[in-house]
Amino acid sequence: MAELKYVVGTKRNPLVIHLGEYEGRPRMDIRKHYPSKENPEVLNPTRKGISLNHSQLEQLLDVIISKKDTIDDFFHGKNMDSVNQTFLEEKPLIGRSFNVEFFNGQTNVSISSELSHLKNRASNELLPQLLEAFYRSALDAIEDSDDFHMLMDRLNFILNRI
Repeated sequence: MAELKYVVGTKRNPLVIHLGEYEGRPRMDIRKHYPSKENPEVLNPTRKGISLNHSQLEQLLDVIISKKDTIDDFFHGKNMDSVNQTFLEEKPLIGRSFNVEFFNGQTNVSISSELSHLKNRASNELLPQLLEAFYRSALDAIEDSDDFHMLMDRLNFILNRI
């Protein structure tokens, strides 16, 4: 049986879709990979992934196709059951001067006293929405956890200098 591979995603965080056999049975393996340090053209698999037989793949595709609008709404932050609300709270924080948390269609943005001057310069609604938008964008665009935290730390540094 011929094996097929499709690579999607970024060069740094590729996702490989592999059609092949496992123990003599046809499978589709979808797995995160990372480029080799010695040769960036060589992709090494991670443990993060899933292997599906034909029946499981058909069921997954049925759900994705039939629930496409709901899935799109989820990824765009639209909660069908409630209106997404953003709350700003000033409180002591350890580490960064801000924190963003999502829970049940609600976004809680916490800032420390070091950033209270920004709250005074922007409207009480604008600051949490900007922080939430930046945070969500970074979550979508940056898959590597270390890179994400480095960006948030850099944002924290710049916000504290304003």
